[in-house]
Amino acid sequence: MRSIRTIIIASALSGLALAGSLAMTVPASAGPVIITHSAVTNLTNRPDSGGHGNDWALDHFKRTATLTLSGAVALSHCGGATSTNFCYKWTATVTDTGTFTTIAGQLAPGFGSQNGGGAITLDQAITGKASGGASYTFYSSWKTADRTPPASEDGAPSGRLTTGLWPELFFRASGPKFWDASGNPSPDSILGSGGWNYTGGPDSACPNVSSHWVDASPDWGSLAVDGNILAPDAGHC
Repeated sequence: MRSIRTIIIASALSGLALAGSLAMTVPASAGPVIITHSAVTNLTNRPDSGGHGNDWALDHFKRTATLTLSGAVALSHCGGATSTNFCYKWTATVTDTGTFTTIAGQLAPGFGSQNGGGAITLDQAITGKASGGASYTFYSSWKTADRTPPASEDGAPSGRLTTGLWPELFFRASGPKFWDASGNPSPDSILGSGGWNYTGGPDSACPNVSSHWVDASPDWGSLAVDGNILAPDAGHC
């Protein structure tokens, strides 16, 4: 799952406090207070885009997100001025575990070839295992995370928040402003690094064929060495 791609996060920011499961921990220490929030979202039938620009699978993930306030930093990280007159550094992670199901007729996601061929068409719908996640560093004009990511995407309206912007789901829809780790305002992604592992097969039509694809920064699954997911029918084993 390329986190900077155009996978739309469905989020209904109205009433999210009831929709998700939010936990906040404040570790006891003699140093600065570090506040961490966490929430779990179930992603079901979520389109996963591949290296050929198409949606090649549907994902079924349990996503665990954590958000940590690091503290106030220089305003220069937030463009030099904010509505609150403060700039705050945040870090976050998401961790996904679950499965994917290929979409027959679509191009396989990676560039690794079968039997020396070119782009591969997925002949079957097969289900495999997937896991991975991403880490983030960003800045905000707010020091308060006042919302909870939804417990499920099902039925929620579309929004701006992709996986690359997932931590913003912890904040109110209007009010806070965001900058990426380089200080760019309103970024399309605040993701720092990430990666997902997909393992498919063997399947009933081709019991001797299994496959593995790594979709990770910085090349995001675009190299032959990253592998591919194959779902051949009996005539293409």
